[in-house]
Amino acid sequence: MSRNSELPRHLQLGPESFQTTDFVYAELEEESNLRLLAIRREGEKRAAEAECALEKIRNRFFAPVEAARAVVKGIRCDAELLVLDLQSCNCVKQSDA
Repeated sequence: MSRNSELPRHLQLGPESFQTTDFVYAELEEESNLRLLAIRREGEKRAAEAECALEKIRNRFFAPVEAARAVVKGIRCDAELLVLDLQSCNCVKQSDA
């Protein structure tokens, strides 16, 4: 618009030239919706991959441990810590001393 006002009067375009028609608006809206859909699908795909990786990590490191578990939560922050009681676990050798 600002460049249009800088042109000589006989070369300037009217305000109706800058208005979008219903057809152009619908086309732009459809294009935007397709982009949003593609972004959502990509996000869902990445979330599924991350969930799968997390499940593999849980199965690899936490499932084989047969010990009493406790979750210690922070009082002043949202931190959580998983504590395993290895004394009650059968996988730790206890000395006969």
